[in-house]
Amino acid sequence: NLIERIQFSGDGCAINMASGSLLSEAVTGLTIQEAALLSIRFVESMRKPTGENVGGEFLGELSALISVRNFPVRVKCALLAWSALEDALSERK
Repeated sequence: NLIERIQFSGDGCAINMASGSLLSEAVTGLTIQEAALLSIRFVESMRKPTGENVGGEFLGELSALISVRNFPVRVKCALLAWSALEDALSERK
C-alpha cells in the first residue's frame, strides 16, 4: 500500500501546476491511508477562512499554497490535483 511513484502531468495556471507538483512530492513514500489523510487535512486547510490558523506544521512545503486562500476564486486551482488524488485513492481502496 506504499506510494512508490506518482507523476503529475497537466496544463493549467501556475497555482494548479505548483499544487500538482507539490502533491507528487508530498505523497511519495506514504501509504494510501497516509496520503488520504494528508489530502483531507490539506483540503480542509485550504477551505478555512483567510486569517484562521491552519496549523500548518503537518503541511511542510505545501504550506506555500496556504496564501492562495487570500484569493478565494483561485482555491479551486490549488485543489484540482488533490481532487484527482482523492479519486485515484478511492479506486485503490
